[in-house]
Amino acid sequence: MKTCGKCGGEGRIQPIQRYEAKKELMGGMQVVLADAVQQVICDKCGAVLRTDIPDMPGLIAAVCVVRSKEKLKLKGEEIRFLRKTAGWTATKLAQELNTAEETVSRWENGVIVIGDPNERIFRWKICRALETKAPGVIWNDNELLSLKVTPFAADPLVMTFHRRPVKRRELWREEAA
Repeated sequence: MKTCGKCGGEGRIQPIQRYEAKKELMGGMQVVLADAVQQVICDKCGAVLRTDIPDMPGLIAAVCVVRSKEKLKLKGEEIRFLRKTAGWTATKLAQELNTAEETVSRWENGVIVIGDPNERIFRWKICRALETKAPGVIWNDNELLSLKVTPFAADPLVMTFHRRPVKRRELWREEAA
């Protein structure tokens, strides 16, 4: 068990029912983890010694696939996050969508908005690229490629995830809101 650096007390594990992941780790998106995170808390002073989010790469992939399924228009920060999670450079994304690298940069920096046809193809390619890393998130080719993208919303999109055991591996699953 971990010892507190402030008071020397011993840490104890405490599960957290609802944990909001830091937006900077999730591409600016609001992600809530339900019954999946635990913290080590000092018994003496109550300081948080450590926060454990299991399978962070799997969670990030699941966030990307779930965001790709949502009808709300992708923001530039989200496009960059999805692209980087898939392991693509801006040049590779530009080649995949048959567009200029400068156009990808303008999308990501919010100078211009990605067009609906390119956005649908991009979302589909993201799901394809991350399907093995986020097998707990179900999606459909036809739904993604025919998705009617809606304008940006005033209220932020909040995605909630639970960790569920499946076979011998734990997977992230989205919760229907």
